[in-house]
Amino acid sequence: MKEHQILDPEEYRHIVINSNDFISAQEIEQADAASFLYQSGYLTIEKKEEQLLTLDYPNREVKNSLSSMYLKLIYRVEGYALLGNEIWKALRQGDIAEIVRLYNIALAGVAYEDYGKNRNEFWYRSMFVMLLRGAGIISNSEPHTSKGRADVVIQFKNLVVVLEFKISKTSAGVEQMKRLGAQQIKERGYADVYSGDGREIITAVLVADAENREVR
Repeated sequence: MKEHQILDPEEYRHIVINSNDFISAQEIEQADAASFLYQSGYLTIEKKEEQLLTLDYPNREVKNSLSSMYLKLIYRVEGYALLGNEIWKALRQGDIAEIVRLYNIALAGVAYEDYGKNRNEFWYRSMFVMLLRGAGIISNSEPHTSKGRADVVIQFKNLVVVLEFKISKTSAGVEQMKRLGAQQIKERGYADVYSGDGREIITAVLVADAENREVR
């Protein structure tokens, strides 16, 4: 997977490519990531318009499987399925402190060189979503509203959890980023779409402290 520079699994949803860029199966070792995943059966053609192909995962199980392999082979997170399930339980209880604790356990298991050079908000959000998918759990990653997209929304029968991910280069800036994230959730109405259905709504901002490699 590393040899093909495969990105986060979420990056390949509805990806549009030129069919001329596909190569033969005999050249799969030299394939780019999208071609490799297509020829390996992880992606299928969702739509075709002349030379343009839109690719996506054939089903949820395949997408979850790729997330599992990513956690195991790329980031080498031990016990990722158990951690994902425990995070899910904490989400169901609305226990943000426990969610942060468990997520930091997963992050602590990632070797420094496996973090990559561009550890941004997307990286931390993607890792969180992959933990859930690696455990076979569905989450709404970046659901749209009229004013933007919430990072992650988890829906239960009686509860909705809206999460926003931010990053601070220093520990001193974490609280400021929390305030900015909370303001963003409010101004863009990420939780408003669920306000009329009678469920409890919990919103939280998870800030990655890049200085200490942890989420707070």
